[in-house]
Amino acid sequence: MPGGETKYIAASPNRFVKPEILAFMHDGRRRLGMMAGAKACMNRSGFNLDVKNLAKTTVEDFVGAITTFETAHDALSSSVPSDPAKACLKALIFSTAAVPGTEGYRIRQRHFGLGLNLLFNPCVLFFTLNLVDTRSPIVLQLDEGPGNATSTRSINLYTGHITMPSLREMHARIAQNPRAQGRFFLLKHELFLRHVLGLGTFHYGRLKFEFQQYPEDFCSASLQPGLVFAPTAGFGLGEAQARGFKHTHNKLHATTAADVDF
Repeated sequence: MPGGETKYIAASPNRFVKPEILAFMHDGRRRLGMMAGAKACMNRSGFNLDVKNLAKTTVEDFVGAITTFETAHDALSSSVPSDPAKACLKALIFSTAAVPGTEGYRIRQRHFGLGLNLLFNPCVLFFTLNLVDTRSPIVLQLDEGPGNATSTRSINLYTGHITMPSLREMHARIAQNPRAQGRFFLLKHELFLRHVLGLGTFHYGRLKFEFQQYPEDFCSASLQPGLVFAPTAGFGLGEAQARGFKHTHNKLHATTAADVDF
């Protein structure tokens, strides 16, 4: 085709990485998750019996539950809220179990973490992974995009001395290109889990980082030297800071842990 000899290089940042577009996509993803959860809640057995209780709820029931308890889980474990209010809270938790940032999602993750303790014994390591994004030249490289052979870059990662922009300019760059910040977070997370902890396969949300096929023992260890010998499983939750950059709280299970009987 005419012009096919010229390799196409997408602009960076392109129109799909603007904060407004990402916020719109995130909102759409949350809405789809909530609708799927609501459909599953209505299709579950026993929901028809709760319809009468759901119809009896009043504004006072919810106001009393919100002002008395910090979370929906605390309200359900108490005898103060009425039965109709508890029925609504149970339906709300069930329908939002797969939607990040909701009470249902937090309860689901808590149960998942407790299940790992029963399956793989107590964790041997708990750590918080904090990353410095505004001072990293990798973030600046990701913000500038892939480039080409004839383009000139403001930095060269292969040199020993790199002059970074001011902190204020880096904050502005990251605010206009959240994708570069997210790519940096996933890259650093992957390198830490692979080379420091010795994990061979792990998931981050819908993303799967697989560097080996699942062995017959279904353990996550790559058997490479790491901080913990032969890790069997791990679990972590992401938490956003005030300006929006994530850090994770993680726990790691290994074969060296004491069992529940001990």
